[in-house]
This record gives sequence, C-alpha cells and structure tokens, in this order.
Amino acid sequence: MKLLAQFISVITHPLLLATYLFSLFAWLYPPAMFPVSDRSFRGVLMLIFICTFLLPAINVYFFKVFGTISSMSMPLRKERIAPFLMITLLYCVITFLLHLKLHFGLQDPFMKFLFIVDALVLASFIVTLWMKASIHSLAMGGFMVMLVMLNSMTENGVLFYPLLVVIMIMGAVMTARLYLQVHTVKEVMVGFGVGCLVSTIGMIYLF
Repeated sequence: MKLLAQFISVITHPLLLATYLFSLFAWLYPPAMFPVSDRSFRGVLMLIFICTFLLPAINVYFFKVFGTISSMSMPLRKERIAPFLMITLLYCVITFLLHLKLHFGLQDPFMKFLFIVDALVLASFIVTLWMKASIHSLAMGGFMVMLVMLNSMTENGVLFYPLLVVIMIMGAVMTARLYLQVHTVKEVMVGFGVGCLVSTIGMIYLF
C-alpha cells in the first residue's frame, strides 16, 4: 500500500500540472491551446514539460546538492521556501519568454491558462511561508476547478468525463498524502482550498 501511495504521489507531482493540463487540452479541447496550431502541439508540449517540470526539478536537485534541502521531497516547511521561490521566478520568466519570443498574445487562451498555473505556483510559495500545506492537493484542486469552469463554457461538455477522472485521482492523491503521513488533514484541506480559490479567481477574471 505504501508503494502505491508513493507511486500516486510521484505521477501526480505538482510540477507536472502544466504538462497534464495542456496535454489534455491538445487531445480533447484544442481551442484552449490557441494560438498554438495542431501541428505544433507536440513541440509546445515538450517545451512545457522541459520548462515547467524538468528545469524546476533540476533546480531542486541543485538545492539538494548544496545542502539547502535535506531531500528532494523537502519534508520541512522552512527548507521549501527557497526552492519554491526559485520555481515561482522560473515559471514567471518562462511565461514572459513565451510571450516575447513566440509572440503569444496575453489574451490568448493558452497564455491565460499559463497565467493561472503561474498563480498556483506563486500561491504555493506564499502559503508555504506560514504552513506546510499540501502542494499536491493545491495543484489537484486548481486543476479540477479549471476543468469544471471550462467544461461549463463548452457546448458539448467534452471535458465532463476527464473531469470525473480528475476528481477520482484527486481523492487518491489526498488519501496517498495522508497515508504516507507527509501531511495532516488540515494541510491537505488548506492546499486544496487555496488551489480551488486561485483557479476560481483566475478563471472568472481571465475568461
């Protein structure tokens, strides 16, 4: 059971949120990827994976090498602050470069969803200044709200079944974090609440 909980935690790592989100859009709801063309989906998704997962993961690894954190899982709240700040700055720089170099408009759906992801990362850093909230729960809550609100905007409800799957995965993730005793119920619920709140505000304001 512990191995299953660890596996769930790894494959739903918060840094993978952007990759999963945009992959789902490319597969089921391409309008959310505008202005990215169909033939560019694969390249852009690879870029998203590298920039929002691989580079931040390498960043965390260097914090481990230099002794700033005790392990890649960062079990202590205080040791999460510096890596989370660097990841937040990295996400913001990446978003700016996508706008500047690839000429993605600030009003394009792709950029709007990227802004919400950035806001979730920033929220992760801010909440960590006060408590060790579950960032897994924060990411899943944000993911769920984006799908809920986007699905309500579509005519055919194409995201309804993926939404159900995400809700089930979210339950599994929260259960896994509690089972592994890396978070308390309060930390899991605070993370979930913050993720839902940030995504709700972002979706209402941007769309």
